[in-house]
Amino acid sequence: MNQDEAGSEFASLEAAYLDAFDAIGTMTVDLMRQKANPWQYGFQITDAAGKTMLDLPFAEYLGRGRRSMLPPTSVDMQRIADELRGRRDAAAQALMRSHALQTALREQGAALQETLAETRRLLSEASRGLAAFRPMRTGSTA
Repeated sequence: MNQDEAGSEFASLEAAYLDAFDAIGTMTVDLMRQKANPWQYGFQITDAAGKTMLDLPFAEYLGRGRRSMLPPTSVDMQRIADELRGRRDAAAQALMRSHALQTALREQGAALQETLAETRRLLSEASRGLAAFRPMRTGSTA
């Protein structure tokens, strides 16, 4: 598989899909002129982080009798958009939960430090008090 590292940027997944779908025809002709098999090629549409959002094999476009050559319907794109919105909302909720947990950990850490300081102070005070009450040893004379 050849990979185009540069890629292109689009405003939406739908725009990226339609552009890729349109390019398949031209690229197929070019590949055939080079005596290459276009059936083994495809587009992989990714988000900015590189996560695959959609695979579009040339075979889907070229398999005329097996699959529709029409781009997805607005219903299909609405389903994809709803799925992406759901993922975005879940990620936002996870981020908010992460921030809340970080805040709680900081607060618990501060409380632990205060408790530790108080424990050390009390141990020191107790140690001084015990030293004052130690019995004196008396030696025996033989």
